[in-house]
Amino acid sequence: MKRITFIVLTLLLIAMVSCYRDDDSNRYISLAIQDAVIFENNQNYTLRDTIYVELNFDRYLDEEGYPNKLDIFESSGAESFRYDFGLNRDSDIAEGFRPVEISPEFLLAEKGTVDRFGSATAQLNPERTRYESRIGIILAEEGTFELDFTFINLYSTAYLADKVEIEILHNFSSTPPNFQFTVSAE
Repeated sequence: MKRITFIVLTLLLIAMVSCYRDDDSNRYISLAIQDAVIFENNQNYTLRDTIYVELNFDRYLDEEGYPNKLDIFESSGAESFRYDFGLNRDSDIAEGFRPVEISPEFLLAEKGTVDRFGSATAQLNPERTRYESRIGIILAEEGTFELDFTFINLYSTAYLADKVEIEILHNFSSTPPNFQFTVSAE
């Protein structure tokens, strides 16, 4: 009797394990966008000027291998996508550009948000057609700087059980725009 119970429990356990499937492996989608960053660089600024960077992209994006565009809002449930960017300062001591941390009081968001760690979000607009971000950086130091948009990855901010997570890789179709600028006292 014990042996029959042991066999039944073993078979039941095997059946349960074989029925388990890791659904998370199909819950991640990677997409790509091009030329979504807008930076109108006049290359010379004075202290206390604010420079703005925009990052905008459509709600419907091409998905490799599929003829129709993917509705990233319906697929992810995310009303925003988070991304990071960097600010580098030219340093004679370091012999080139080095990262600079931007204090939150020098960041502002006209569209989207910025958090205390310098991450920004592109928010779904009121018409629910595009994700939009317009971030300002208040220039508080003199020097030569560059914005680092070399590797922009956007991540969906909603993690819902019945939705997928989406990563959007940004690249430039040609040579990236000039993100270097100089800040002087006046």
